[in-house]
Amino acid sequence: MRDVPDQELIRRVRDKDKAAFAALYDRHSPPVLGLATRMLREASAAEDALQDTFITFWNKSTLYDERRGALLSWLFAICRNICLDRLKRPNEKREIAVAHAVLNSFSAGDAQYHADNLSYSEVHAMVSGALETLAQDERQVIELAFFSGLSHSEIAAERKMPLGSVKSLIAAALKKLRGNIRENWQYNGPTE
Repeated sequence: MRDVPDQELIRRVRDKDKAAFAALYDRHSPPVLGLATRMLREASAAEDALQDTFITFWNKSTLYDERRGALLSWLFAICRNICLDRLKRPNEKREIAVAHAVLNSFSAGDAQYHADNLSYSEVHAMVSGALETLAQDERQVIELAFFSGLSHSEIAAERKMPLGSVKSLIAAALKKLRGNIRENWQYNGPTE
């Protein structure tokens, strides 16, 4: 189906032809994934947005009108809206950033729990649960560091704390988060 034009494949998708859908996915998923990755800056979140984009296309293919633009432009519009919706949910954005810090702090050779190998929903559930285990001051410094993007010095100034105390608090919070993940998410890698 490599030589079949988009319009013919779209017509077939409207008739629920899975092979035509697969051909369009193969043709257009790389640029759509590129857009999602640029917007979300996280591989598994971008892959989820890509999947949601094509599910939307499958379910609403009859709404596409070729007179209004190319199929790729329509897919970009769908993807952009999905990504913007996700970015409006600050808890999920924060949890992805925290997940990267926690998961990447495991042994470098342990790919089983690297953030890129988990789905967006798995990361969301994992970090939501783990953040609940932190004391309020620990959670606040983690959020300032990973959600607000503040440096340790900036956190110290904002919280009116010594720099060493901020560093210790962040280190202790990350250790608790790793411990929670080991305990509750079947971590099988090396211990500290």
